[in-house]
Amino acid sequence: MLKNSVRKVFYEKNHFDKEDYTCFSQRCYGCMLYSVFCFGSFGKRKNHCIKELKLNNAGACGVLANIEAESNFNPNLYGDGGDSYGICQWNLSRFDNLISFCNKNGYNWKTLNGQLHFLKYELTYNKSDTGYILDKLKNVSNTASGAYTAGYDWCYYFERPANKAAKSESRGYKAQNTYWPEFKNYKMPNEVKPTPAPSYKLGDVNSDGK
Repeated sequence: MLKNSVRKVFYEKNHFDKEDYTCFSQRCYGCMLYSVFCFGSFGKRKNHCIKELKLNNAGACGVLANIEAESNFNPNLYGDGGDSYGICQWNLSRFDNLISFCNKNGYNWKTLNGQLHFLKYELTYNKSDTGYILDKLKNVSNTASGAYTAGYDWCYYFERPANKAAKSESRGYKAQNTYWPEFKNYKMPNEVKPTPAPSYKLGDVNSDGK
């Protein structure tokens, strides 16, 4: 299935450590960009995901289709002769902004973790520069047609590639026909809380120490 192939690609390419991989494989179907829907805290800090950007499944499918087209889910990919980089192929000044944001906030701009934090920042605080795409995706219907709209709009307003109308249409269909069937019924897993350690009172221990 799609989710299995994606997790296999990332684990083998060592784009994140085993703890980060475990977080995604257990909490987000192993698909790294599904964290746009359930933004992940990684590694030793918090091994769980939270709904941060408030996208529905159709909106997340639109993002996935575009990230596949831009970078094939490779956070360490350069493009445009070295002018673009990362999962969203941030270009020129946006590439500079990725590096600057990560350096200022203690993230590594070459990692998935750093890029996801920057993506959240960019979508939330630079809305005019990103074509207000977050607002648009929050309003798509949670249907196959909504997935198409999300894929189209993310490409047209956020990525803005050359020949963007044709590419937006292609990515809309990818979201609708590939990702929507895979993720349409996805539900956020309930947070599993650790079982508290038993409490003992003086006198509970037997005479043999057990």
